[in-house]
Amino acid sequence: KQPGSDNWFIRYSKDGQQIRKSTGTSEKDKAIIQLREIELILGQRTAVGTVSQKLVKAIQQEAIRPTPIRSVFESRLKHVGPRTKPTYKSRDNIFLAWLGNRYPHAILISDINHTMIKAFMDEIADKHSARTFNGYLRRLRSVFRSAVKDGLATEEPTVSIDFLSENESCRRAYTEDELKKLFGVVTGEVRLLAM
Repeated sequence: KQPGSDNWFIRYSKDGQQIRKSTGTSEKDKAIIQLREIELILGQRTAVGTVSQKLVKAIQQEAIRPTPIRSVFESRLKHVGPRTKPTYKSRDNIFLAWLGNRYPHAILISDINHTMIKAFMDEIADKHSARTFNGYLRRLRSVFRSAVKDGLATEEPTVSIDFLSENESCRRAYTEDELKKLFGVVTGEVRLLAM
């Protein structure tokens, strides 16, 4: 930001000339998106290997719209039932927090690649059950497939990650003795509901 200005500015070099451009916004996230667009268009990010030539061409041809990651996840929550929404919202927030800690420069949905998703899913596999892993993968796959379909990304980074085998549930019914002990402890309205 410039002193005394509400808006963020972008400074860059083009053809040996220094250019300063107002983003027209006081929101840092929106300014960063504009900066990333200019970097991609100028090809400055390709030198360090963080963006493929295919992605640069796609943005130059306006084939994809630069869209913040969080907004894509939030828009996909509209397509989820009310009972599923809290679970997906929680998983989205866990993924986005993890992404922000590990890859703070990944701002656009098109910045996400297979390596990032694989690293996240490996951590989920280490800490959670196969069922939870599959739930995260289902959610991520849904979001990224829709992003590709909607023209927000060129590749779907979850495509080569397989679901884990879920073993049959090992739940069993209570024995008669266990039920007697349980009802011996439970009182009042809860006891009436349980019976």
